[in-house]
Amino acid sequence: MGPDLFDHVKNKNKTLSDFLRPETLGDVVGQKHLLGKGKPFRMLLESDRLNSIIMFGPPGIGKTTISRVYANMTGSPFIQLNAALCGTAELKNAAAFHGDKKPIIFLDEVHRFNKAQQDVLLPFIEDGKIRFIGATTYNPMIYIVPALRSRSMIFELRHIVEDEVAEFVGTLFSGGRLLEYVRTQLGYAGASKVEADEKAVEYISRSCNGDIRVMMNVLETALIMCCAEEGRKPDGVVMVTADDLRQVVPEKIAFYDRDGDEHYNTISAFIKSVRGSDAQAAVYYLARMLASGEDPRFVARRIVILASEDIGMADPRGLQIAMDAMFAVEHIGMPEARIILSHATIYLATAPKSNSALKAINEATEFCERHPDLPIPACLKNVKLDDKSAPGYKYPHDYPNHFVRQRYMETDAVFYRPTTIGYEGKIAKYLTEVTKV
Repeated sequence: MGPDLFDHVKNKNKTLSDFLRPETLGDVVGQKHLLGKGKPFRMLLESDRLNSIIMFGPPGIGKTTISRVYANMTGSPFIQLNAALCGTAELKNAAAFHGDKKPIIFLDEVHRFNKAQQDVLLPFIEDGKIRFIGATTYNPMIYIVPALRSRSMIFELRHIVEDEVAEFVGTLFSGGRLLEYVRTQLGYAGASKVEADEKAVEYISRSCNGDIRVMMNVLETALIMCCAEEGRKPDGVVMVTADDLRQVVPEKIAFYDRDGDEHYNTISAFIKSVRGSDAQAAVYYLARMLASGEDPRFVARRIVILASEDIGMADPRGLQIAMDAMFAVEHIGMPEARIILSHATIYLATAPKSNSALKAINEATEFCERHPDLPIPACLKNVKLDDKSAPGYKYPHDYPNHFVRQRYMETDAVFYRPTTIGYEGKIAKYLTEVTKV
């Protein structure tokens, strides 16, 4: 029986994330748009003028870290709560903190609080007894109540790009902090150096997908593996390779929350790419959704909607193709359904575009709201099953070109305005010609 992989880490008392937690704003990875020199957010923190802020953005990009750094900078008590695990009682207890300096109350996942719970914060923020920091991965304009938003400054933290992660990882291996961690926390006192080859740096930077917390966890596990008895080198060099990392995380971790903002952001980008006739981008976002586990039936339904909303009468076949795709996806399933969705996506992206159907129904709906009781002409009313027998009704098929002028509604309002794009150009030409009769 081989050695226990974790025998040498029984004295471990800090995770790599805790051990390397930034102590200054300059140590935070990414967020240069907020933390760069002279940026308003950085100036707010450095001048200790914070009262209430909400930070939002993807997980693992520094919301908690920045808050802790701010607390250290100002010497303020830091009270960390999670809205998924606490209620208003814990919040009130934290706000009632007695000390020389106002506490910083950091409420993670603040979007999980309902309106009544969020409202509990308001009096404490208004009387200045606390400094409040709310953190969320959701859009605060939707999930945070207006009263709390109006009392807070809102800052968006952005996804950390691969180059920024790679620069940070390279700094870790070129410095001495990883060696110190291996010696003091993993118990490998004989370690002389911690190194990683270029492919390893590239792999971990790519695989974590901008989530520094994930990157730290992957690197920590790889270091534990490398420090195991069978992995130690005689010269004490701990070498992390891409193969080590593949054992920890075999593929890229996609940030895609099917119930959160990224879900809606991606489908929005997909729809707008089709609308913008960019087939390359549309197929990319389709692949991104499917690779992240999105329900292909959801995508198919959205394709049906945009077939009428954005292609419409410019190519009426688009709706039929979208409907056929939805039917096929329902009955075939993945992975083959991805080909069908790609087929429909490319067709619609490269088809001529018209939103006249959308505009027509919107204008007609608004007109109906203003004029709910517009009378129906007598000749159009249902007198008998034979619609030719209605008094005064002119049967179009009895006239040249199967068209005859008569009043179909008691208004001259125009709702449908055909464009000259694609098939709709033929419709516009037909309507122009036939109405000359």
